[in-house]
Amino acid sequence: MAYILHVASFLLFLTKLSIGQREVTVQKGPLFRAKGYPVSIGCNVTGYQGPLEQDFQWSVYLPTAPTQEVQIVSTKDSTFSYAVYAQRVQSREIYVERVQGNSVLLHISKLQMKDSGEYECHTPNTDEKYYGSYSAKTNLTVIPDTLSASMSSQTLSKEEGEPLELTCEASKATAQHTHLSVTWYLMQDGERSQATKIISLSKDFMLIPGPSYTERFAAGDVQLAKLGVTTFRLSIRRLQPSDQGQLFCEATEWIQDPDETWTLITKKQTDHTTLRIQPAVRDFQVNITTESTFIEGKPLELVCLVVGSSRDPQLQVIWFFNDTEIARIDAGGVLGLKKDYKERTSQGQLQVSKLSPRAFSLKIFTAGPEDEGSYRCAVAEVAGAQVGSWQVLQTKQSPESHVHLRKPAARSVVVFTKNQQQVVWEGEALTLLCKADGAAGLLSVKWWHIPQEQTQPEFVASMEQDGTVQLGASHRELNNHSNTRLEKMNWATFQLEITSTTVTDSGTYECRVSERTWNQARDLSWTQKMLVTVKSLQSSLQVNLMSRQPQVKLTNTFDLSCIVRAGYSDLKRAS
Repeated sequence: MAYILHVASFLLFLTKLSIGQREVTVQKGPLFRAKGYPVSIGCNVTGYQGPLEQDFQWSVYLPTAPTQEVQIVSTKDSTFSYAVYAQRVQSREIYVERVQGNSVLLHISKLQMKDSGEYECHTPNTDEKYYGSYSAKTNLTVIPDTLSASMSSQTLSKEEGEPLELTCEASKATAQHTHLSVTWYLMQDGERSQATKIISLSKDFMLIPGPSYTERFAAGDVQLAKLGVTTFRLSIRRLQPSDQGQLFCEATEWIQDPDETWTLITKKQTDHTTLRIQPAVRDFQVNITTESTFIEGKPLELVCLVVGSSRDPQLQVIWFFNDTEIARIDAGGVLGLKKDYKERTSQGQLQVSKLSPRAFSLKIFTAGPEDEGSYRCAVAEVAGAQVGSWQVLQTKQSPESHVHLRKPAARSVVVFTKNQQQVVWEGEALTLLCKADGAAGLLSVKWWHIPQEQTQPEFVASMEQDGTVQLGASHRELNNHSNTRLEKMNWATFQLEITSTTVTDSGTYECRVSERTWNQARDLSWTQKMLVTVKSLQSSLQVNLMSRQPQVKLTNTFDLSCIVRAGYSDLKRAS
């Protein structure tokens, strides 16, 4: 890559002159390169006459003798090199590459500190006369290699799906302005295999994933972070079997040449970390657990269970009813519902939820005949792909679960008095209780009274499902201290109390309990009656006058007894 940059920058800054005026141009300096690393310097000639392929000669003027030419290498004369460069030229540590007939590159593959100097590119004349320039110069400075990169060598054993974090230290102390890039690599087959790029932080401070890690980077699964000045951390959120191998970090130092191109000047690699990954058992099975029958009006819950995998994979589930999709939950927990089931959920009658990483629930709080049929769930293991999307790795279906409807037990209403007596005395309290059995939904109640020797019922009191109480006209009082109270004792028992009865309270009392569920167009009602008698206090009194001496003489004394009898036990007598 460095070589290509040199060629491009060299060709970019060459000056094209008119035919007839010879001009030699060389890559613009000063150039800074690090000891032990290569350099390539371009040279070009234009406006010449003669053969298309021109010859080039390279020399250097060293800082110790700035006016003395030291010949390095020539395309024309193999004996051109001075002794100090002859061996390096013969070993091709230094050589000239011809790019075109009129342009070349001088390559020094391994710079030494003594290679600093002013380099001259000269083209021998092939024209009929001298006209123009025949050489050009540029400065090269060799600087120390200050780049370092380190990471502790270690062997790690991980399970598939576990996270991984590795850090490397990379730093430089170059006097010139340079930039640093850091790249993490993986070698799957040891040192002989080609390294795969995982992710890099470029010299322009951009994160660039390798081709094999693009999707996982987009999903946030692979990241590279700079911590402080010298620490670079690789994070892999969920390891895959393909991540196994030798991991290492490579730091590269870049410098900007006068032609504004960036050139690599140093590169260092860390020691390797050996990563072993134990593949997870991927295969799993899916089952549905539920009762084979359900009672109309009662809750129905189905649970989709995933068993067999040795880890907790990312899962999404789809629920089907009679082979039609009704709901789904993706791996991110996003719920999707079909229209009818969306309405039932908004009404609080249905819930689709994730109970655990391996268990998913479909619950219908008040099931009806329309819920009878065949249910199944499909579970897919997924991996994060692009942002907001999932890649399906495998899908498993549960067996079908056939759910049958069973009618509820017959509902009934029972009416009874608190003291189990249907006869009370005038002035006593009357307490009636109405209890519903077998109801599933919220209940409301209405009490009616049919007085003796009448057929038209009178409204006594009612309580709605929300607990609102309403009293009949004859049972309301202007001072809000009503003689009648209606209370809910528990979810299905209602108590009507008349605190002080009158004879007119005698008659038949009717309790009507109503129930409504979400899928019923009208209320379901059940009724029960009870006959109550309120006895008059006046009718309960019996008074008898008695004497033991039915016949007496005038002026004699005698005794009379007044005997009072009452059916009412709390009767107070006055004489």
